[in-house]
Amino acid sequence: MSIIALSHGLRDFLNRGGAAHVQNGYPSGDALAGVFQACQRTLTQAVETMSEEDMAWRPFPETPSAGYYLWHVARVQDALLHKQILNRPEINETHGYAREFGLPLEDTGQAYTSTQRAHFQEPPKKALLEYLGLTFQAVLRTIEELGPEGLDIETDSGMRRIRYLITLTTHANLHAGAINHIREVLTASREVPAES
Repeated sequence: MSIIALSHGLRDFLNRGGAAHVQNGYPSGDALAGVFQACQRTLTQAVETMSEEDMAWRPFPETPSAGYYLWHVARVQDALLHKQILNRPEINETHGYAREFGLPLEDTGQAYTSTQRAHFQEPPKKALLEYLGLTFQAVLRTIEELGPEGLDIETDSGMRRIRYLITLTTHANLHAGAINHIREVLTASREVPAES
């Protein structure tokens, strides 16, 4: 599990008698919800000051942009939650984001080549954050609906769901780190004086 997610997401729970929020080394539903809330804050804060132009900027032509990473996190979260845990249609389809973004319905960016990433057309920041927010809301709602029984590590299905959820927190935080790095490189590049 991501150190960033643990340090931010579990902090409040650990302060309130944390042992009750961990089952045999695995976080409870309440703790997982806290981690996902921290993940969302980390991602939204990472792009808070970025313009549309910044969201599409790449350190090198074939590397992902901040906009790509934000879309990718939302897509993976949406797809894994709805296909693997809920067996329901994805938000990408039901809310029309695939159509709005002009991207194939099944695309998540997981198998994208460097060329595909280089030619990725970043959706508008506002729409990306809206989509990302809806996927986080869906995760939190799912955790609440499943409750302790649905996330019981003593059952195969409960353990499988917890592993999927932990994978999503790690994935989100890894890419939040990448977005922060892009923002820092972009800021630094603007501070370098032009050669005369």
